[in-house]
Amino acid sequence: MERRELENLVARGEGQQLEFKKRTPEPKRLAKEVIALANSGSGKILLGVDDSGAILGVKDSYEEEYAIREALEAWCFPPVRWNLRRVSVSRKREVLVISIPTRRNGPHYLRNDPASSEGVVYIRFRDESIEASPEAVMLMEAETRFEDVLFEFGKHELELMRMLDERGSVTCRTFAKKVNISIERARTVLVTMVRARVLKHSITRQEDRFTHRGDNSD
Repeated sequence: MERRELENLVARGEGQQLEFKKRTPEPKRLAKEVIALANSGSGKILLGVDDSGAILGVKDSYEEEYAIREALEAWCFPPVRWNLRRVSVSRKREVLVISIPTRRNGPHYLRNDPASSEGVVYIRFRDESIEASPEAVMLMEAETRFEDVLFEFGKHELELMRMLDERGSVTCRTFAKKVNISIERARTVLVTMVRARVLKHSITRQEDRFTHRGDNSD
């Protein structure tokens, strides 16, 4: 990547697939950002660019690379693929471009501690890395299974479709309350219907929302 390409990238501003960092964050925080991008369809982190878009660079890029590698090996489960490119911005400073491709299967987790195989799934929402909802995690896990998705339009599914006709969108909580079933049961119904391409799943800062497939409601 050349300096002009970097400037064009920075001019886009932070967003769904682009994050600026003035310097390498503490290890767990860096891993969180990388995991969120991997779980959300790829992205880039620019180290040496501040939140305003000022291109400052970092002094010791090889020391920074070592810190990145150590952080991701310690905190990401399963391991996240990534690559790094250096862009010279002055005689002594470089911007590090960390590129993260989309995950190959299942979600990546931020470990609870470096020795744990359990943790939290993060995803991107606009320019933020947020904790994924249980519904989002279920959908990511289901992507590794390639079976046909079949379901019956029972009373709960029919009531759900009526709710969507009236309201435009629902959350797992509002659906569960309306038809008087558990959150877990409501979640299963919604995820199944998304996988069957009947519903659309949308991520928000609060509760994820579900709409008719093809509906552009937020």
